[in-house]
Amino acid sequence: MMNTSNIKSSLLTAGVLILMITSCSKDKQLDADLLSNGEEGMVSYVAGGSLVLLNGNNYAFTNKYPGVPVKLISSAKSADTAVATVVPELVSEYNRLHQENNPLIPEGAFGLAHNGRFSIAAGASIATDSLSVILVNGAGLKDKTVYLVPLRIETRNGAKLKYTTYYFKIMITTGELRTKLQGVNVYNNVNPDRLPGGAMSLLYLFAYPDSLKFRTSINTLFPVHDVQVEGTLLTNAQIDSMSTAKRLGAIPLPSANYELTKSLTTIPTTSVLSKDSLTIRFKNKASLTKFKYYAIGLKLKHYKGSQYGVLPVANDSSIVIMRFFLN
Repeated sequence: MMNTSNIKSSLLTAGVLILMITSCSKDKQLDADLLSNGEEGMVSYVAGGSLVLLNGNNYAFTNKYPGVPVKLISSAKSADTAVATVVPELVSEYNRLHQENNPLIPEGAFGLAHNGRFSIAAGASIATDSLSVILVNGAGLKDKTVYLVPLRIETRNGAKLKYTTYYFKIMITTGELRTKLQGVNVYNNVNPDRLPGGAMSLLYLFAYPDSLKFRTSINTLFPVHDVQVEGTLLTNAQIDSMSTAKRLGAIPLPSANYELTKSLTTIPTTSVLSKDSLTIRFKNKASLTKFKYYAIGLKLKHYKGSQYGVLPVANDSSIVIMRFFLN
């Protein structure tokens, strides 16, 4: 049995409880709360799923889900298998009986852990694995919407189940995977500011580092595959335009004084933060004229060398301006 934080709230008019599960680990078992006094054990649990769009492909994840025990009324006389099936047509019946307005679910949108098969050993009163709903195909599902997923379960060899009807509720969020600049190494206690519009801004007076390293991040975990984020330097024309628009009072740093030595970062499946950094190295510092503000810029771009290259956010959070004043 697993310890969880349960928030019980009134779902029907009398004696009706819903168990709100905010986070459970796979295959951990949780006692079911009876929702009705009828012969069918109608039990409801809350789960969470997300649909992530990347380069025209949809990826579905089930990120919050309870593991519900499949219980028998009495011990099984012989080995058996409980088979669960999602039944979309029960949504309308549920809405009618309980005066709710749950949206209909597309065929094939949701599935079940363990392919809906749950082994029961001879003499056992509970299945070996736990029951949970998973998001299979999020196409057609709406963002920030709760879907009711009904299912029925029966045994192959006649073992009598405690509950044969279950109702899961799953909150779906959808969105496109995007990336932005997350941070930079600190030099001379200089920390980044943000310009109007969100661009990162760095100002170095009197001295600046030999190199700057920028980490990138994405807006949500992506467990399918490592993703790549590419950076590129702003052109002199772009720097002049930003300097004028933001009143930075800087001129472009000559190209002979810097280079982008690492233009690609990787964000692993277990994190939203890159494991490496975009790197700019500075050189020929002695050739620069004193008492002038110089500027260079870096921005993220859509890496096209992989199907897992991430598009930058649609604002200035994917840009950094670096300014130097030499004395």
